[in-house]
Amino acid sequence: MEIRTAIPLERHYSRKQLFTMFANRAYLGPGLIGVQQGSRFYFQKNSADLTLPQAALLVGLIHSPTGYSPFKHPDRAIHRRNEVIDAMVEAGSITAMEAHAANSAPLGVVETVSATAAR
Repeated sequence: MEIRTAIPLERHYSRKQLFTMFANRAYLGPGLIGVQQGSRFYFQKNSADLTLPQAALLVGLIHSPTGYSPFKHPDRAIHRRNEVIDAMVEAGSITAMEAHAANSAPLGVVETVSATAAR
């Protein structure tokens, strides 16, 4: 079923367009759809202003927003974020030096009233 959907999509859209569509529809937590909403909720900034570790955290949340919640499970969130960063090294997207710096960064999430209420 997925292949019958994927092939026509890949013929009509570029990979960048497909990724953008996916990123704008990804569930990232309580009522959060898309990277921009996730960025605003977790970091109080626009998605274009995210750092590498912040972006990796959001990508990691796609797998399980509740299980990797940086507010409820910060240790799991860091572990998952670092897995995403390490995968980026394996894919050749970033260097080992960049990964080391990103893996060492704090989560950097911003506790807000809405974040507290979502717990």
